[in-house]
Amino acid sequence: MGNTVRSLKAKLSSLPPGMAEDQAKTALVEHLDEYARVKIIGAAEVIRDTLLSSLQAGVHGEGVVLTFGWSSLLAPALTLLPSEGSRRFRVVVVDADPL
Repeated sequence: MGNTVRSLKAKLSSLPPGMAEDQAKTALVEHLDEYARVKIIGAAEVIRDTLLSSLQAGVHGEGVVLTFGWSSLLAPALTLLPSEGSRRFRVVVVDADPL
């Protein structure tokens, strides 16, 4: 979250002082959309691709995927694995009581 705020502050300080409020808002929303696409969605795609390639390669026999709680990234990625010719793997979900 801190990186997002710093990025937004940097963009805000780079806007011309005389820019209309509506234009400034549009520029900031576009910046946030681009930030989310590159930094968040892009990172999720890299994680997904790395997971899939590791499972398909079968690192050291039967693979184990360990996740803390339900993962919105992991569940769809596992459904992308082809059923034929894939290596065997286990999924372990660790969870804890609320603090």
